Amino acid sequence: MGRWTFLDLALKVIEEEKRPLTPREIWEVAKSKGYDRRVESLSKTPWQSIATQIYVNIRDRQDSPFIKIDSRPKRFYLRALSKQGAKPETNGRWTFLDLALKVIEEEKRPLTPREIWEVAKSKGYDRRVGSLGKTPWKSIATQIYVNIRDRQDSPFIKIDSRPNRFYLRALSQQRA
Repeated sequence: MGRWTFLDLALKVIEEEKRPLTPREIWEVAKSKGYDRRVESLSKTPWQSIATQIYVNIRDRQDSPFIKIDSRPKRFYLRALSKQGAKPETNGRWTFLDLALKVIEEEKRPLTPREIWEVAKSKGYDRRVGSLGKTPWKSIATQIYVNIRDRQDSPFIKIDSRPNRFYLRALSQQRA
């Protein structure tokens, strides 16, 4: 039985749980399953070591198995599970992608990220999003861009540049 790094431990726990977890949740699940005894070195705050190692892995490796789902609280998920269509459990909160999908479906027209955000605010959807920064429309744009780049089956398509407008693939096919 080999020793594990905190990354090995996080990978194993998230794979088994099949849901986004905070570093502290990863550690608690690991302890409950006895995985904590397999870790190479223990610190006084192992969840902080888990978070640090995952962040460094995401930053330094383009093929990192981890993705960051939320900022507050910071939760991580596995790229492979997200691509398989396994929908992360979000405790009723929406991601910015969920919000964009809902708004564009209802509006049935291409929108800029800022327009998506303004419509979402007017309908109260902004309160359903798990994390809010100072520029949520930039987060919306980034998440849509990454979704289009990483998933061939992305529901989003980019329609225009300057300003960038996004639409839903299914709706554009209905129009044609």
